[in-house]
Amino acid sequence: MKKLLLVTSSVREGRIADKIAAKVQEHLSTYPDYEVTVADFKTMPLPFFDAPMSPAAEGFEATDPNVIKWTAMVKESDAVVMLVAEYNYSFTAVLKNAIDWMAKPWNDKPIALIGYGWVGGAKAIAALRIVLGSLISAKPLETEANLRFMQEIDLEGNVTDEEATNTAIKTTLEELKLTLG
Repeated sequence: MKKLLLVTSSVREGRIADKIAAKVQEHLSTYPDYEVTVADFKTMPLPFFDAPMSPAAEGFEATDPNVIKWTAMVKESDAVVMLVAEYNYSFTAVLKNAIDWMAKPWNDKPIALIGYGWVGGAKAIAALRIVLGSLISAKPLETEANLRFMQEIDLEGNVTDEEATNTAIKTTLEELKLTLG
């Protein structure tokens, strides 16, 4: 059984992340070998990163209960599926903060990226790939799903093009399946 961590990256009131997450979970339910856990920073808020030392430093230990829980979730997962909301052509500050709270658990962790927004999260994912592949050495997959407003989804996160949405998500999850072996 492979452990997957599904990460939502928006905490806004009225967010559409819940609808996107439900659609992705619908797809993940077709993979019987996956055990899925959800990391939702709306219900598990992390403090703004302010530690006196880098998480990569020897001896770094988080003290906040939610940071400890978040770190354990990433560490215990075989792979991560990130739902990447695009705000102003980048990924959310909430997601950046979550990534910044740890270093070693990301090493060689496969990351599937499912973006959404006006350009399908493409610009946010491009920026995120730089962060994920930097010193934390995560392994973002080559394939990504890009769900665009007014094409695959509407402004409320409802699917408007079922075939394109399903194809984008399935293609990304199939690459993850191949990566996990």
